Amino acid sequence: MEIKGSNLYRVTQLLSLNNENLLALAVLYVPFIGTKGLSLYHMLASEANRRSYEMTLDRICILLDMNINELAESIKLLEQFKLLKTFYNRQDTSFRFELQPPLSVNKFLSHEVFSRLYAKKVGNKQYEITKTLHLTEKLEDENDLEVTSQFDISLFNSKWDISDELNFSKVSRNDYQDIRPEFDINAFLRGFSMLQMPPEFRTRANLELIAQMATVYSIDIPTMRVIVTDCIDIDEGTFDIEKMRNKCISTKNVSTVMGTNDYDVPPVQFLYDLQGGIPVNAADKKILEYMQLELKLNREVINCLVEKVFSTNKSLNRNYIEKIATSWALKGIDTLEKAKDALEIQPSRKYNKVPDFKSRDYESENSEQSYDEIMGRLFRKEDK
Repeated sequence: MEIKGSNLYRVTQLLSLNNENLLALAVLYVPFIGTKGLSLYHMLASEANRRSYEMTLDRICILLDMNINELAESIKLLEQFKLLKTFYNRQDTSFRFELQPPLSVNKFLSHEVFSRLYAKKVGNKQYEITKTLHLTEKLEDENDLEVTSQFDISLFNSKWDISDELNFSKVSRNDYQDIRPEFDINAFLRGFSMLQMPPEFRTRANLELIAQMATVYSIDIPTMRVIVTDCIDIDEGTFDIEKMRNKCISTKNVSTVMGTNDYDVPPVQFLYDLQGGIPVNAADKKILEYMQLELKLNREVINCLVEKVFSTNKSLNRNYIEKIATSWALKGIDTLEKAKDALEIQPSRKYNKVPDFKSRDYESENSEQSYDEIMGRLFRKEDK
């Protein structure tokens, strides 16, 4: 429907704008509707519910310093993003603009189309910062015919491909959905000021890694806050991940987590308890980290193996335990029951093959027998 400066208009508004609405408009919608679209929305809001048809569209153009084509484009953008419904009165050729409240941050970012467009428009980093910082009576007229422009799906299709979908899937999920519940990332962030950890460092990847490290090394929230703070350089704008890992490894504190059974606890905590409260050394922590992060073994499986090896040697032999763990990962041993069954059929460490007498480093089953016993047995065989 072509609009002209001489067309009369009036504005209706269902709800008054609150702080949440204003926030959503500024942060979520401006990248799409632009400053002109935002100005138009605010102006229409200021003129809502006036009953007179004395105002013409020329008034908007003058007040907002735009021409009629720019006004038409701004109206279309507001319509496409569901901020405005436009009705055309066929009797007097006037327009009625019905303002719609903006979606909340949660609803906008869960919208199938808007969320993807937003991630594409502002980039994954700004998308994550936005998530971190912020996660009435309808007047009807029988002569009104709704002529609101529908969302232009080509705007979505022409700018979206499979790589965009893959990137979006990484940032659109809840930041903490893959994190074990014993480390409360929300509690970690509460009371942790933006000065200590600025928004640009609160990305999904960083938060997931922090929770992962805290879980792997069984570190409580207060200790993890200290570690993270020490690894952030505000002046340089850096977050040293490797430094954080090393600090986690060297931390002596061990948090206590209650699992569904004795084996369902973080492996560092499990080994700490096996050692009677003696802190787990850095080398053993790295072994446990490897089994969790690289081999991705279930922690009940890891703890079952740790218990068996530790009960035999009172220590973790890296080569031995990692060899078994790798074998288990390849065989798909992913439950406590499977781990216990596997330990029952582990091969004996005794060897029946003939020793290599050319080597000085061999063991024999009879190495502890006396010379007289051996010679006596040989002579008895000869007498027969």
